[in-house]
Amino acid sequence: QMQLVDCNSAALRFHGCERKDALLGQHPADLSPPTQPCGQDSRTLANQFYAVAGGPPSIIRAVAM
Repeated sequence: QMQLVDCNSAALRFHGCERKDALLGQHPADLSPPTQPCGQDSRTLANQFYAVAGGPPSIIRAVAM
C-alpha cells in the first residue's frame, strides 16, 4: 500500500499538523480532497495512476509550499 514515510515542515503547516506522525503512514488520497477537479474520487484516481505505472512507486516526493 502506498503511504507517506516522511514529510517536511511545509507539509506539516499545509495540513495543519504539528508532528510528523499525524501524516506518516497515510495514503496520499487520505490527504487529498474527496473529489479531484476532473470529478473523480481521489483514491480511485490515485489507484488508476498506480495501475498505469505498474503499481505504487516505492518513493514519491510530494512538495507542499
